[in-house]
Amino acid sequence: MPGRKAKPPRLCFREDDETWLILDRGRQIRTGCSRDDIDGAATALETYIGARHTTTIGATDPSVLAIADVLTAYEISKRPKDKSDQRASAQHDLLLIRLLDLNTRSLATRRSAHLKPSSAVIS
Repeated sequence: MPGRKAKPPRLCFREDDETWLILDRGRQIRTGCSRDDIDGAATALETYIGARHTTTIGATDPSVLAIADVLTAYEISKRPKDKSDQRASAQHDLLLIRLLDLNTRSLATRRSAHLKPSSAVIS
């Protein structure tokens, strides 16, 4: 029987050190940010999670490709070369936010369909 599902990496404030920590599966990673530097702690968490992500680009099996990775690779290849174009970056961020929302709703739908009692009668 499988155990509990691990919690995702998250921020926790440590009172005795007056600093923010990243908690990840029993590990405590110091961010170096004080109580008032919540934005800095959030950025440290974002960097930590981003470093843990392994892209699926280059995989030959379509069942293991993450849709977010495919769309990111496509968007990067089509992004204008002008670095000052903030509109393209904002559109990319909006695309990823919508994709995450869609993936979350899709997962919730699949879970609820999986948890519905079967209509089959066992005799």
